[in-house]
Amino acid sequence: MGFMTQDIYMNMEIVFLVMLRIVAFFVSAPFFSGQYVNNYIKVGLSFILANVVVSTGLVKTVSYSNDIFGYFGIGIKEVAVGLILGYIATIILNVIVMVGEMVDFQIGFSMASVMDPLSGTQMPITGNLYYFSIIALMLVTNMHYELIKAIIYSYKIVGLGVFNLTQSLFDAHMEILTDMFVTAIKMASPIIGIMLIINIGLGILVRTLPQMNMFVVGLPIKIYISLYVMILITPFTIMSFSYIFDKIDISFIKILKGMSP
Repeated sequence: MGFMTQDIYMNMEIVFLVMLRIVAFFVSAPFFSGQYVNNYIKVGLSFILANVVVSTGLVKTVSYSNDIFGYFGIGIKEVAVGLILGYIATIILNVIVMVGEMVDFQIGFSMASVMDPLSGTQMPITGNLYYFSIIALMLVTNMHYELIKAIIYSYKIVGLGVFNLTQSLFDAHMEILTDMFVTAIKMASPIIGIMLIINIGLGILVRTLPQMNMFVVGLPIKIYISLYVMILITPFTIMSFSYIFDKIDISFIKILKGMSP
């Protein structure tokens, strides 16, 4: 134990660089970037994890020009790696918000929104419901531990100071965005399909009974049926959440390989 502590103090410059990547990840990653996780906790946990990474030998040395500018350049690269990984995890989970926006637009809830206490921004009602559901599922299934494992595992693929902007990185990014957009459409497609049928039926009904107030009659029908359909497709929604969790690990590997030379 004393040897490990001495080794950490001798490599404090490496510990600090490792800590930069982890802090940047916590600042941009879902769940950890929320206001309910105190900044002191983020910094303290980052320092502990950085010591673990150095102690286990995942990071041993780092090469840079022997001046403050070289060290500063390595630090910028580490921050970039952490921010990119956190950004990828965030856009994958934000698929749920996109699904909520699509559903709310079809139901008629797009006129209303609720305040997200985590980010301080307005979110669609259904999107907020789905987002907190997937965060709760993340905590129940210990997925937040998997995020911590992922940032530690990143040192096996992208070592200190070897971050590169390559074509593979941009290709992986576009592939992830495309896949997530398709996933959002698939998740929202049951509601979109049902609402399309209801709109056609209401349109025919209005043509038959012109004196009927379509807004007064149609909005409650849309709300009731959409809520019923959302309950029916709950197993499909949970399966989609599981797919999104799996996609985070796969996307991390693609992005990390794109960063490495």
